[in-house]
Amino acid sequence: MNLKTNLAYKGNALSREKQEKIHIGKIRSRRASQEKPFLAIFLILIISGLFAFLIFSMVKMNEITTNISMLEKEYKLQQSEQVRLNSEIEAQMNYSSIEEYAKNKWGMQKQSGSQVNYISISKGNVIEIDSAKDKNILDEIADSINNIFS
Repeated sequence: MNLKTNLAYKGNALSREKQEKIHIGKIRSRRASQEKPFLAIFLILIISGLFAFLIFSMVKMNEITTNISMLEKEYKLQQSEQVRLNSEIEAQMNYSSIEEYAKNKWGMQKQSGSQVNYISISKGNVIEIDSAKDKNILDEIADSINNIFS
């Protein structure tokens, strides 16, 4: 079977298919080119966000470092104040300043030999215990047990 076809129409049909493919390719390329700016803008936003975070973290680190140095200066100042106060306390605690304070403030004076009173004890160190007459039976048992072990 021999089909009769018109080549003019066939060529025209081929060119239409090619035109449609070209048209579809242009639409796809337009879509792709329209998607690329959104991707680029998104990437730019992400990168600028990272830079902003980096700058923010550096500023915070700088503030913390400044606070640390201020606290270290305050600590050294407090240490020197402690040394000064300790030396002042030691100066006030020597015997001459205590004696001076007692004389001036309270009117005290050193004890002389005539003010010393001696007490003589002839018996020595002796403790006397009165024995109780009313001992109950439990006290007697306790005393007998103590006498056994002593």
